Amino acid sequence: MNTASAQAIIDTLNGAGMQICLTEDMCLIVSPARKITHALRDLIRDNKDSLVDFLLIDAANHTALAPDEITKEEWLLLDAAYQEHHFKCPQCIAAGLGRKYGLRCGLGAALWRSCQDPISDEKFKRSTRGSSQL
Repeated sequence: MNTASAQAIIDTLNGAGMQICLTEDMCLIVSPARKITHALRDLIRDNKDSLVDFLLIDAANHTALAPDEITKEEWLLLDAAYQEHHFKCPQCIAAGLGRKYGLRCGLGAALWRSCQDPISDEKFKRSTRGSSQL
């Protein structure tokens, strides 16, 4: 099986309202599991190695090396993109409830990781004291 076939399987799953992701220990998770048919389960099982390879390459292509420090404006843009995606994605909403509910989708995981990058305290401080400068 080649990467085009792996992409076709992923497209089929996405078209049926399912997401596939790769865990840290190289296991495939499809959610929601209740939607998986026997035929899809067999297709995934028969092509597991190609799907794992494709997802690893896809993740590597979407993961940019982050700078040591990002600015307030950069962080706010990343945060806004993550929030917009998160509240429209059932998989990311579930993942936000805790690890036992599954993992974020590929895009959601990449955006979430980007929001975790270090921010210079001098460039960006969140103040809860309510003071304002005039």
